[in-house]
Amino acid sequence: MLPSKDMALFAILFMAACLSMPVADFFENQMSRHMLLQLPLLILCGVYIAKTAGLQSLLKKLDPLGYSAAILASGWFIFWMLPINLDAAQEISSYRLLKILSLPLGLGVSGYWAWKQLNGIGRGVLALEAWAMCMRAGWIFVISKEQICASYLPYEQRQVGYSLLYLGVGVAIITIGVAFFRPSTNYD
Repeated sequence: MLPSKDMALFAILFMAACLSMPVADFFENQMSRHMLLQLPLLILCGVYIAKTAGLQSLLKKLDPLGYSAAILASGWFIFWMLPINLDAAQEISSYRLLKILSLPLGLGVSGYWAWKQLNGIGRGVLALEAWAMCMRAGWIFVISKEQICASYLPYEQRQVGYSLLYLGVGVAIITIGVAFFRPSTNYD
């Protein structure tokens, strides 16, 4: 594994590459690549950026408990799950730039920081909120008879919707398995 500075540099280069039309077209031509590949990769870029020592010390001063970061991450997650914003990111260059910056910095960095700082209940709330948002978006994409995203065909919406639902069910099963079937920790 590369050190965090190298990964942060790689993340910044990936973000810059996403601004170029060939890379943007590759991800944005199919809804599944856009929502299920590019968006998570941009968030992961933010996680790698957040792991750099300089940013860690700044975040510790700005938000020592992680509550502000949790609210910021939640807001950006909700914003980018709305179909109208995905359409705008394809059609308007300033929205594409907003996506390239807000997903890594607003969601990746702040989500990582919140996860690191919050206790188990706070982490559970964040995880439950992300799970619920994916399930709601998936359900809306599956049941909608109309084209929600102007840039994508209805069959692509349903395909992404089913993927989000399957992902949500998988996360729920894993969470239940970990909660109920992992060995208990003995604190004696």
